[in-house]
Amino acid sequence: MNKIPVACQLWSLHKEWAVHPLEVLRFLKDAGYTGVEICGNSFSPAFTAALLRETGMACTGWHCAAEEFDASHFPATLEKALTVGARTLCIAWYGAKDLAGWKAFAALLNEASAKFAPWGIRVGYHSHAGDFKPVEGCLPWEVVAENTDDSVILQLDLGNTLSAGADPLTWLKKYPSRSVTVHCKPWCKEGGYDLLKGDDVPWKDVVDFCRSKGGTEWFIVEYEEGAELRSCIRKLHDIVMSCQ
Repeated sequence: MNKIPVACQLWSLHKEWAVHPLEVLRFLKDAGYTGVEICGNSFSPAFTAALLRETGMACTGWHCAAEEFDASHFPATLEKALTVGARTLCIAWYGAKDLAGWKAFAALLNEASAKFAPWGIRVGYHSHAGDFKPVEGCLPWEVVAENTDDSVILQLDLGNTLSAGADPLTWLKKYPSRSVTVHCKPWCKEGGYDLLKGDDVPWKDVVDFCRSKGGTEWFIVEYEEGAELRSCIRKLHDIVMSCQ
């Protein structure tokens, strides 16, 4: 069974990325990463693509805002995805206030999925802790999952899920094959997201499931905590790879 490659969400180093993007990519490559997921619009797609070519890093996808899927923004969103070679576009966060809002959001994802599909681009949604807190008796993550086509990616964030008191492995198993990309973020009860204070993520079980039944194509490390940021980013890459 082939190993799943590990990428880094560039938000992890967003302050450095905004000033020294080439150096950031070189650091990540040296740390063992083979790809990155882009967040925001710090640089033009053409410049970003040039940086990726220079370092030989793949683009696993781009985190977008919901409005970037609107009809008026569709051409620009499509162009940037094609320019950098992003095969996934995931909405980084959403905050509907009621159940109707979450169902409308699911409809938006379905519509976007159909629009981007002819170019081989998949769309999805990235989880936060609030997605596992009830809204009118329903969990937003479940509402999105149950009201979207199987083509829509459910990008589960392991740390965010744990922080909400939910079990990430349970949710990965509930929607197998929709975890095309999985965010590998640590979390523990004692220290939150700070890897130096502990880590409650069941890495081996998660990795085994993703490799066997999850349909996972990329693990994506996202980490932005503490003074030893770079060393922890290195360590997280090694943790995920050692479980394969």
